[in-house]
Amino acid sequence: MSTVQPSKTKDEVVRDFRTSGILDAANEVIAEQGWKDVSMERIAQVAGLSKGTLYLYFKNKESLLQRVFEHALVELETSTTQATQETTVFESRVRAIVATAMEHATKNHALIEILRADPTLIHLAPVQRDLDRYLNSVSKTIAQGTRGTAFRRINARRSARHLLALVRGSLSDGLRESRSQQRQEIDDVVHFFFHGISAGDNS
Repeated sequence: MSTVQPSKTKDEVVRDFRTSGILDAANEVIAEQGWKDVSMERIAQVAGLSKGTLYLYFKNKESLLQRVFEHALVELETSTTQATQETTVFESRVRAIVATAMEHATKNHALIEILRADPTLIHLAPVQRDLDRYLNSVSKTIAQGTRGTAFRRINARRSARHLLALVRGSLSDGLRESRSQQRQEIDDVVHFFFHGISAGDNS
């Protein structure tokens, strides 16, 4: 029996709407100025709020950044789930995972640069929780796709980590490549991944 979710109150709807607007504004300002030069005043200005109102939602710049990362990871998981559900072909689903990750990283290039400058941010508990949920989603896709005679037995979660490491390796060469270059990168990652897990002769 399905559980009926209670409807949100007007105050909750307004708060969610404002929070979404703040996160969008923060992403815009971070992309324009870089994290070090971002001020809460500027984010409030872009969000169309007073600085005091912004502080009612986020106590400081660091708590806002944490929520921005959480939001980005939830968005990545949602986009990946939608993309992989569009096909039942395993290789196409892996390609969807890779393409979605690269597109998301390109869109959020400013956040990627922040992580490169301070890798410890990825270990914040809420961020780690959302990252783990995304990894579980990728692992599930791999586990489902490798059930059969075409692939040797593998650890799906470890394979998911390897796949995402390949994506990160490609991204390290440049986040703002042309679409044709990105397509080639996607092809290379997918080919390398399947070459590693295929039980057959890949020569």
